[in-house]
Amino acid sequence: MDPVFEQQLCNTDPCPIDCVVSAWSPWANCSVPCGGGSQQRSRNVTIAAAYGGASCPELIQVQSCNAQKCPDTKCTVTAWSSYDSCTKSCGGGTHTRTRSILVRPTGNETCPVLSETTSCNTNSCPVDCVVSDWGTYSSCSLPCGGGQKTRTRTILVQSAFGGTACPTVLSDDLPCNEQPCPIDCVVSGWGPWGSCSKTCGGGVQSRERVITVQPANGGLPCPELSEVTACSLQPCPVDCIVGDWGIWGVCSKSCGNGTKTRSRHIDVQPENGGLACPELSQVSSCNEQPCPIDCVLSAWGPWETCSAECGGGQTVRHRTVDVPAANGGAPCGSLSETAACNELKCPDVKCIVSDWSEWTPCSVTCGGGTQSHNRIIVLRPTGLERCPALEETRTCNELPCPVDCIVTDWSAWGLCSRDCGTGEQTRTRTISRQDAYGGIPCPSVLSESQKCNEQPCPVDCVLSEWSLWSGCTVACAGGTSTRSRAVITAPANGGLACGPLEEIKTCNPQPCPVDCVVSDWGEWSACSKSCGGGERKRHRTVVTSPQYNGKSCPMLDEYDICNTDHCPVDCVVGLWSEWTTCSHACGGGKRTRTRAVQIDAAYGGLACPPLSESEACNPTPCPVDCQVSEWGPWNQCSAPCAGGTRSRERVINVQPAFGGNPCPALLEYEGCNEQACPDVKCQVSDWSDWSPCSVPCGGGINKRTRTVVVAPTGTEQCSALSELRSCNEQPCPIDCVMSAWSDFDTCTKLCGSGSQSRTRTVLVRAAYGGQECPTVLTESRVCNELPCPVDCSVSEWSGWTDCSVQCGGGTQTRSRSIVIPAANGGASCPEPRSQSQHCNAHACPVDCVVAQWDNWGPCSQSCGGGERKRLRAVITQAANGGAACPALEEYERCNEQPCAIDCVVGQWGQWGVCSKDCGTGQRTRMRAIVTPAQNGGAACPDLVETEDCNTQSCPINCVVSPWSSWHDCSVSCGGGQQNRTRTITTAAAWGGDACPFLVEHMPRHGNPCPVRPCPGGLE
Repeated sequence: MDPVFEQQLCNTDPCPIDCVVSAWSPWANCSVPCGGGSQQRSRNVTIAAAYGGASCPELIQVQSCNAQKCPDTKCTVTAWSSYDSCTKSCGGGTHTRTRSILVRPTGNETCPVLSETTSCNTNSCPVDCVVSDWGTYSSCSLPCGGGQKTRTRTILVQSAFGGTACPTVLSDDLPCNEQPCPIDCVVSGWGPWGSCSKTCGGGVQSRERVITVQPANGGLPCPELSEVTACSLQPCPVDCIVGDWGIWGVCSKSCGNGTKTRSRHIDVQPENGGLACPELSQVSSCNEQPCPIDCVLSAWGPWETCSAECGGGQTVRHRTVDVPAANGGAPCGSLSETAACNELKCPDVKCIVSDWSEWTPCSVTCGGGTQSHNRIIVLRPTGLERCPALEETRTCNELPCPVDCIVTDWSAWGLCSRDCGTGEQTRTRTISRQDAYGGIPCPSVLSESQKCNEQPCPVDCVLSEWSLWSGCTVACAGGTSTRSRAVITAPANGGLACGPLEEIKTCNPQPCPVDCVVSDWGEWSACSKSCGGGERKRHRTVVTSPQYNGKSCPMLDEYDICNTDHCPVDCVVGLWSEWTTCSHACGGGKRTRTRAVQIDAAYGGLACPPLSESEACNPTPCPVDCQVSEWGPWNQCSAPCAGGTRSRERVINVQPAFGGNPCPALLEYEGCNEQACPDVKCQVSDWSDWSPCSVPCGGGINKRTRTVVVAPTGTEQCSALSELRSCNEQPCPIDCVMSAWSDFDTCTKLCGSGSQSRTRTVLVRAAYGGQECPTVLTESRVCNELPCPVDCSVSEWSGWTDCSVQCGGGTQTRSRSIVIPAANGGASCPEPRSQSQHCNAHACPVDCVVAQWDNWGPCSQSCGGGERKRLRAVITQAANGGAACPALEEYERCNEQPCAIDCVVGQWGQWGVCSKDCGTGQRTRMRAIVTPAQNGGAACPDLVETEDCNTQSCPINCVVSPWSSWHDCSVSCGGGQQNRTRTITTAAAWGGDACPFLVEHMPRHGNPCPVRPCPGGLE
């Protein structure tokens, strides 16, 4: 903890010691019994004056005694006795010898001196050493682990002249802060980051570090040993998801190999590198049976020669088959056409024709064709006879044509029945058209199988249990311990790899004890004082601080007394007295103050400064009262009778200033000629010119008058005979008024040419054009021109030079130079001018040395990104602050190919509404894909499920026909009934509405039957 306050010695000069004397001794016997003798008394010095204290007063007093007249007898005295003991053993005492009167004189004769005192033991008294009280203890040298705190005392008065010597022990050490030092927690560097919990979409990964030094004794606790960070923030790939195939469209052709198409839509678009969408449309062949081919004939050829030259013959023209009919197409029409020709009657010659030719080949081989044969006219008939037909056509090959079987292409291979170890997968094809009429038959094999996933199944690694941990490699400062396990079943065929076969952990992390190591003593420091007893100090430093219960450090500072000669004592004066009363209350006076000498200068100290000084005071101008002249004579009365007025005036001799009394009235009026006048009107003269102004400035008056030419009588009064007005109202010029010079003030320096000044102040500033004030208000002069003592001044210590070695103990030096040499009796330069100290005493650092890396261990995962580790061992541990060991474990990613992810679907949703309320409807429920299949994982099952619902029969309400017409009345008279009915067309069933009544009666009233007998005489 830093000290809250710090103490240091001050004012260590010895205090002045005033002389102290004893009380007066009794008066000694009178030297004579009569005639006027003397007697004395003395006092001794009990404390001699020292260090400029007040000197001793007189030590012996003598007075007259026995003044009565003696008889005239001569005085006879004894011989002198020996001197008595000295009043002081040192420092200047007195001793006395005496003689006595044997015969006292009478008359005017006196006896000689009977006592004689001289100085003795004038050698200086021993001065015992005086030391100060112990100071407070310094701060502890170490905050913990055992330090030292020191207190010191200083020599106030050095022993002299054989006095008690000063004690040798001026510093006192005390152990402190012995509690163990806090040991802060020390942790290793961070290990590598672990695998991310997700490959995409934002996961987390962690890394760890271990404690190498446990905290103790209130040291800083360990920080977090694990750290988590976000990883794989890129969005996850979203694979394309498509719906089911729609139904096949209409075939583009009804025959002859058409095509039909089906399509499906995209449910989920691919994103972020997910699998692209498969084909969204498929085309399949259809109606592959040959199309019927209609027969196509050429154009008709020219008519042949007429079969008869007369009597009506026939002519033929032909056409050929360009395209024979096929596949049930329209058959060919007639290939020849006959027309009558040469119809003029021939002579009656019978027609003779040849035999029929052979039938032509059938136009088609199957499906119904035609063939023909013909004959020619050998002799054309004449007359009315006509030749028979020359061509005949018949159908042929009417059996259906063969139809070949057509099958689809093979489907894609299905899923393998096993993921490994040889499974089976199948593909199929279907018959698009069956064979017929002896066409190529359909193949018997519509499905085929093949082996798949023949690679051996993965075998996961199986390990034994861990062995016990081995012993720690070191007893302190962090060693290692290991354990191992063996492979029972080795991994094969891509099975899970074996984990690490060896584990290493740190052990015995507590630091080893470190003993305190200190440097040699440094040079003595400069003395804290140049005189009067100072202190110097030397220091040694902690090269290696104690730690972990090592040996504590010895005292680091040592003190010694130095420069015990008397110091120059400068004159010390007291505080200034209060200023005396100013010599003038205004207008500039002077006042004085004094101070007394408290300590006279001694041992070459600075002389006393002036003991009195004066300064100007009350510079403000004194008030100036207005002064006016005596009144002038009264002027003429304004009226000869009936009461007039007259006036008199006075002028300003001194204008008022600086708050003085203002001027009184300068005009005065009084009544005159108050006797009654005869009734004569007053007549006055013209006004005279204005008189000169009464003052040249500051506000005066000027006047004009007129006189009474004819004095009025009766009650009429003359008007005013004089007028006054203000004039010269501009302020009068005011000359500057200065105070007297003050006394010169204290010199700025006691020596070496100082300066002192005196001042004067402006009492009245110039105004209105008056004489201006002088510009010099301060005057200086040189004073105390004797050169001052110049104390030697040395530079600050230079920085320590670089240590001669980096470690293992070297030396370094520093120096200082004389900046100002001593002069005029100033303090001499301190010693020494250079210092050296030990440095870098700590042991040299030993860097950690590690072995080469072992081979990489097995990967922790077979897919999806695992981790593997390799180790290396410490050959040489770091020591003495050498480079710490690097990481002994190293990790890297492995088997980062993605793992197969099976499709995962959610729970079934609620069933939808049934399509019917009764009579068996359907309802559907769905589930969603939670995780789509990836990387060859199992495909998703059906996402839609349908089931029957409301299978109960629907209620059937009864349905009846409309009412029939009303039937005939049950009687023809006398009141009967007539009915109408309706029938059930649909009976009620399954809880439907029941049937209403089927017969309705309507009574008939009010028509009386005619009274007639019933037919047949019946009653």
